[in-house]
This record gives sequence, structure tokens and C-alpha cells, in this order.
Amino acid sequence: MYLDVIKRERKCVCCGLPLEKNRRKYCSKRCKEDFVFKLKWFNNLLRAIEVKYATFSFNVHYLILNILPFGSEDVYSYFFTRSHGKKPVYDMEKMVFLLGEIWWDNVKYFGNKDKAKREILNMGRKKIVGKSVIYPREKVMLSGISNELRLLKINQKELISSENPYNLVKKAYKQALFKTHPDMGGDEKAFLRVFDSYQKILLWLKNPNIKRQKGVIGFWFYEAPKENWNSPL
Repeated sequence: MYLDVIKRERKCVCCGLPLEKNRRKYCSKRCKEDFVFKLKWFNNLLRAIEVKYATFSFNVHYLILNILPFGSEDVYSYFFTRSHGKKPVYDMEKMVFLLGEIWWDNVKYFGNKDKAKREILNMGRKKIVGKSVIYPREKVMLSGISNELRLLKINQKELISSENPYNLVKKAYKQALFKTHPDMGGDEKAFLRVFDSYQKILLWLKNPNIKRQKGVIGFWFYEAPKENWNSPL
């Protein structure tokens, strides 16, 4: 019996359109800029209702905003129906204005921002996601040598945590040599790529460039008081 393996289609995290082969997360720089610009429109509302963490995502049918207020054990989820055939940014504007109007109407009605905050929270649906889903994780990226590490089959986390990274790299290099060296029946071009990667990693170790990204897998992530939106991990 044979199992058909279906490769998951990679899509832009800003509009949902299929990505070209050389694209990682976004279909274009403009698409990302427009999306992040609209995301920041939510910041005033999130600040007003004292949100610690928030995530934003979308599917074919809905825009989804999850928020965790300071001091709360519950995550509140808000769903906004998408317009057919439109990009998410088209409806993000409508969603934030709707929530903003409801907030200000409640402030005027009650004359109290705490009561207005409770009304906004009461609109959300609880227990759709748990705190563990919305809590951030940290992704560590070794900038400039991703391809080289992949070629030598070196795990990034192991390299970062290693007490002697030079020995770890040297060991991986020797293992790769046995498979690619012409005297061992390997291919000369592959051997040269391995050697070049080894040299680049050694050079990188002298001046490591490590980037750390805080966020949530599969969701755009907001954290107070920074108020920046980080792309999905």
C-alpha cells in the first residue's frame, strides 16, 4: 500500500496568497508593509483595554484577534467575517474601527473606562484558545550561515549551547568529508562545497551574529509595552 504525501502549500503570512519559490514569508515587501501598518491600528485599543499579549491571524472566512489582558487568566477571542475576494488588510480596517467605536460608545455611556473595558471583553469569546497558545516563545537564528549549517548537518541549538563549538563543527566537517571526498568515492564539487561551508562557519564563530525573535507559532504577536507586531515564528 502506498501513501500519497501532500506537500503543504506555502502562503504569504500577510495575504494568504501562494508564495513563489524564492519567497519565505511574504509575497512582496509592499504586502508586508501594508499589513503591519494596519495591525498597528489595533494598538490604541489594546492599550486602552490593558492587553499584555495579543495574537492576530486569519483564515478564508475570518480575521481572528486573541487578547490576554494584564492580570487575566482568560484569553478573549474576536472574529470578524472577511469580505469575499479581498485581502485581509481590507477588513482589518473595518474590524479595528468597529471595536474602536464600541469602546468609545461605552466610554460615553458609562463615563468610566473600566466599565467600557469590561464591555469590550464581554464581547470576546473565552476558552477558544488557552494561555499557553498566546504566550510567546523565542526563536534563535544564526544569521549568515543557515545554508552552511544545513550542509554540514549541524543543529543551531546544539551549536549555541555547545561548550566547545569549534569541536562540534570540526566533528561535523569530518563526517561530511567521509561522504564527499573524492578518495572516498565522493563528488569533487560536493567536497568543495563542504570545505567552503566549514571555512565560513569557522569565520562566523570568531564574530557570531545571533538574532533572537520573540513570537508565537502561526500568529502575528503583540506584547505590551513594546507594542510591536512580530511575524509568526
